[in-house]
Amino acid sequence: MPIIQCPGCEKRVDDKVETCPMCGYRFVKRSKSSKLIINIVLMMLICISAFIAVVAFTLGNTIIGSAASVIVIICLIKFFVN
Repeated sequence: MPIIQCPGCEKRVDDKVETCPMCGYRFVKRSKSSKLIINIVLMMLICISAFIAVVAFTLGNTIIGSAASVIVIICLIKFFVN
């Protein structure tokens, strides 16, 4: 029985409950298909941003290249934390 911490009251509760028995916080459960869709969208955003960064740096536009690189890093972090 895995235990998680409720974001509402910070009490420890079973991970299978839909609402916290202490404070009533409602846990959002994502299905596997929604996680897959989120990961696909993140990977597409990573690829597009990486392409923009490479093209921008190649053409000498470091501002756009840097911004696209930051987007790639943020998306990679979100992808692996997910």
